[in-house]
Amino acid sequence: MGRKIKVNTRLFWYLKPDTVIDLDNPTMLDMYVKQIITHGRAEDIKEMLDNIGYKRFIDSFERIKHFIPKNIKDFWEETINGYLNKFTEKNIENT
Repeated sequence: MGRKIKVNTRLFWYLKPDTVIDLDNPTMLDMYVKQIITHGRAEDIKEMLDNIGYKRFIDSFERIKHFIPKNIKDFWEETINGYLNKFTEKNIENT
């Protein structure tokens, strides 16, 4: 996929402003997702999902969910479960 992005210094204040994140690297992807879902705004989350897609977000979330605050973890687990249930229902209706 070769997806690389320049960091947003508002979210990644601890990195140098010219730092580039390789979203194909699982470790960097997980850092990106964790930072966005714990410190990002709605527009940051939308941009993240546009950059990596829902499947990669869910895969990353499964790896990092034990390292984020419980309230954020609970919110995203409910959101992901709702998304997956809706997706499954659409597939069932179309068969």
